[in-house]
Amino acid sequence: MPTKYSPLSKLASAVFLTAIAAGIAVMWSNSSEKARHLRMVPAGLGISQVIYAREESWGFGPGGNETGLIVFELPVEVASNLERQGIRFLDQYMPDEVAVRRSSSSHIPFRWKGTPVPVEGSDDDANSTLSYDIGKYLNRYGFGLSIDKEVARDINHALSSQGNFVDDDGRRLIILMPKAAELVVAYRG
Repeated sequence: MPTKYSPLSKLASAVFLTAIAAGIAVMWSNSSEKARHLRMVPAGLGISQVIYAREESWGFGPGGNETGLIVFELPVEVASNLERQGIRFLDQYMPDEVAVRRSSSSHIPFRWKGTPVPVEGSDDDANSTLSYDIGKYLNRYGFGLSIDKEVARDINHALSSQGNFVDDDGRRLIILMPKAAELVVAYRG
């Protein structure tokens, strides 16, 4: 004899299946977001962990504006080598894939500079200004975002003091902070 299901058990089954589908969608979304973040960093540095991320988007497609700041954990061995060898480690001892922008098809070489390095940003009046302020950098085109004050303080300190390394191509800023064992990617535009 066939089993009859009550409307309540059918509803419970539908809710259960919907919850499973939502969980799978969230896991896929999180893994694809992490993969997108990891494509922003030099492959040869062995980075695999995102510590902090804050991103906003206004509009879509060509002409849309995006601003973001992602902080990654720098492997201890890489941080130690950077502290000991500085830019020489980046220029000579890293694998070839570090010399090209991972997310770029044009393979533009990194141009690392030792800090202090002021970055181009904007005050509230949108005038271009050089400073050691990551908030002004992110706001350069009027689409800034608020970031954690402690994160901003650490990045501003890294930009304004010796011992860190920066690559700035005008739209994406990469900051290597060996003492903190962190790498920062900030982008705007």
